[in-house]
Amino acid sequence: MKNTLIFLIVIIPFISISTYAEPHSHGGRTHNHPLPAQGIQHKHGNGAIGAAINNKPQNNILPQTTRPPSQNKADPNSELQRAYQSKDYRKVYKIASQYAKRGDPAGQYILGQLYLLGKGQKKNPKTAFNWFKKSATKGHPGSMYLLGSLYATGTGTRRDLKEAYKYYKQAAKFGIPDALRSLGIMYENGQGVKKSMPTAIRYYEQAASKGMTDVQLMLGERYIKGVGVKKNPKKGFDYIKKAAKTGDPNASYLLGVLYANGTGVKKNPNLAFKNISKAAKRNSPDAQYD
Repeated sequence: MKNTLIFLIVIIPFISISTYAEPHSHGGRTHNHPLPAQGIQHKHGNGAIGAAINNKPQNNILPQTTRPPSQNKADPNSELQRAYQSKDYRKVYKIASQYAKRGDPAGQYILGQLYLLGKGQKKNPKTAFNWFKKSATKGHPGSMYLLGSLYATGTGTRRDLKEAYKYYKQAAKFGIPDALRSLGIMYENGQGVKKSMPTAIRYYEQAASKGMTDVQLMLGERYIKGVGVKKNPKKGFDYIKKAAKTGDPNASYLLGVLYANGTGVKKNPNLAFKNISKAAKRNSPDAQYD
């Protein structure tokens, strides 16, 4: 049996602190985006209704290994993989707890998530916090990020934005995309740190480079409208195009609008129709309307 767990779990991003923009509209419908100031009172196209980015937290845990799991049944990482696939969280808890109690940071990280989400054990944010703290002390970047989120929201511990900043900063050094985004939000809002829009944009751009679709969309809108940054429609178009490559219907819709209007790119009615149609087929009511 392995002496340590290589099994890593990716948890749905724990959106922290105040992350919503002021209410604004696209052609009449008032709504919020899940990141700050994505172009207040702006429109897509000729008054067409725009879509807010869907970024609601989901209560699921997705397993991921750093290498293909061994087929050896005695391999705890392989057993964890199978347990997660079958949603046998009690078995996950049993395996992870054996390692966590020996001081293994990955095992402690897994237990923290199980307690945080109430999987395999009764939900207990305080216990989750304690396991994340032990794991983070041993250098686990996922635990660092989640500790920051717990401190930022006061979940399982007191609310402490300075501590949240500290742990987000540690996780960001490992390139954790959610930590980079959270740091951007903190710098933009001046929460736990001195307000600095240039620093916020720098962290947002780092998060976007890691493939965070919602941040790519947000930056795309900012550069197109010149909100918090110098107006640069071409750069905004490039961010929207990157986001659309993921198949996100909101990004496909907005990319189609940019092609239709020639914003940041040469007008192309064919590509406009293609992208808006793609979004419409994925049940975007805004694209279907257009």
